[in-house]
Amino acid sequence: PSYTIGEAATATLLLPDQPENFSLTLRSRPELADLCMIPTDGHEGYYQVSEAIAALGEGRFTARGTELHDRMAEEMPTLIAGAGDYPANADIVFTHSSSTPAWTKVGQAFGFDDKIFHIYPQTGNVVSASIPAAMATARKAGKLVKGQKVMALMGSAGMSFGLSRFTF
Repeated sequence: PSYTIGEAATATLLLPDQPENFSLTLRSRPELADLCMIPTDGHEGYYQVSEAIAALGEGRFTARGTELHDRMAEEMPTLIAGAGDYPANADIVFTHSSSTPAWTKVGQAFGFDDKIFHIYPQTGNVVSASIPAAMATARKAGKLVKGQKVMALMGSAGMSFGLSRFTF
């Protein structure tokens, strides 16, 4: 990843008359947290960092991007399988903007690579704003329109993984 430090706030609005329109599945692998972290003063009481990260010292950002994406590729099949036939029927797919090649590879493995709306080439890794930014960009470009089936995939530092599906 190129730029991986950032913050964003997002909101998901669910209408009470369509509760079945939104599904979210989350998985967490906290034992992989040291793949992307900034150890801070006092971390010793909460988490033991690897020797490689400890050698950089406190306050030093470390991201092991290849390993992050390898773990993401291991977790996505479980999330995608849990979505049934939705991935094949989605009109558009949004992902964490961490790597166009890594997400394209996941899409190829499950037959939706041509549906992914990538923003990484234009924005870089915009972290937790990846999916909202991609949706806003797609909407402005006329690629996301009302009534489309949307799938959103996230694999991010921490390690957290998620799949959301809904009709826009």
